[in-house]
Amino acid sequence: MSNLYRMHKPRLLLFAALLAVSGIAQMSNDVGAGPNARAQAAADEVRSVAGADAAFLPAATFKVPDPGGDLAAFVQYGTEEIVVVSLTGKQLLEGLERSVSTYPDTNNAFLQLSGIEVVFSASASGATRIIEAKVDGTAVDPGKSYSVAMPASLARGAVGYWKVWDKSQITKSTGVTLEAALKGKTGAVRSPRYVAR
Repeated sequence: MSNLYRMHKPRLLLFAALLAVSGIAQMSNDVGAGPNARAQAAADEVRSVAGADAAFLPAATFKVPDPGGDLAAFVQYGTEEIVVVSLTGKQLLEGLERSVSTYPDTNNAFLQLSGIEVVFSASASGATRIIEAKVDGTAVDPGKSYSVAMPASLARGAVGYWKVWDKSQITKSTGVTLEAALKGKTGAVRSPRYVAR
């Protein structure tokens, strides 16, 4: 053990404890109950393929438990096309509210994210939990439009998102399936994109 580590160990332990209390360090093995490292990596691949500002992958997209292997093995409906939806910032925030509405309970509508970071209250009522949301490091503007990549079923309003957007907002069909986008890809994004307070 290095002298530098010994000297800073108390500070490191305090910092780790603060992170755990604030929720920053909390990842979930359950894709419907919190940010999941492999599901976030899958969302990154979907966003990259679509060239979008952000990406949403609902928990219903994934196999439970995670079978391991490449990211394509993790999705239930590999033949689903990736599309891009134009959402207002207001709709994006409403979608995130739906995503965390039952936290910490498992929810098939929980969204695994790419390009978005969210701070939310775990104790507030279901429709008023979002404290802060950023796209590419900038606070979401309710009046601005954002391009969000997602499976076609979600774009059509699956798992209750028909209350927030509809298929008329699809602006791009990529022609790429989830399986094609994720085949041979591995990885895990261990920095959670949701922070519960």
